[in-house]
Amino acid sequence: MNSIADAASDRLAVLVADDDPIFRQIVETRLIRADCTVLHATDGGEAWRLIRAQRIDLAIVDFEMPGLDGVALIQCLRGHPLTRHIPIVMCTSREDMTAVRAAMDAGASTYFSKPLNWVAFDHQTGHLLNLAHMSRRTQRLESLLAAKDAEIGRLLADLDGFIAEAGAQGMGAAVPALRAMRERFPAACRAATGEARAAGDDPREPVPVRRTSA
Repeated sequence: MNSIADAASDRLAVLVADDDPIFRQIVETRLIRADCTVLHATDGGEAWRLIRAQRIDLAIVDFEMPGLDGVALIQCLRGHPLTRHIPIVMCTSREDMTAVRAAMDAGASTYFSKPLNWVAFDHQTGHLLNLAHMSRRTQRLESLLAAKDAEIGRLLADLDGFIAEAGAQGMGAAVPALRAMRERFPAACRAATGEARAAGDDPREPVPVRRTSA
């Protein structure tokens, strides 16, 4: 079972946007158990400024806040290409279906009514944090593969230049072997990438979990 204490140890950033300082402190205490960095905002406008200033992996927002309310904040997040993927937990004293529908239609990932069922909150938030860890691993692997592809391209260009130079310098007998090597090179690199994923680098595999005391 996932819980907030089961999230992997790679530190994530969580924003808690709520005008109730006591609620923010309680949530922060629980998130610290999952080794998260917690940022605070007292209204939607401040939350949106923080989110645009740095990477946020999870947002916990209130429905009714001064200025920009929770629904408007969710709409901002879902409408921006850099933040539309962020999981959003709505926590509010509103229990009416109008509020629930407005939050979910705006793009909330899940909805909790105050006073919270903390067991359910920990479970759902822990699940979302684990998904955020998987997203980070995927992005890191994609960056590594992109850098590897760029390096392979440079090596192939160098090899093409060497083959052309060999032909020009009267080393024509060596050219067929060099061309055969050049043809095998991309396939060998793809095979190496597959072996790395089989060894455990595939981001589709579940992330390791770090358990802490409740």
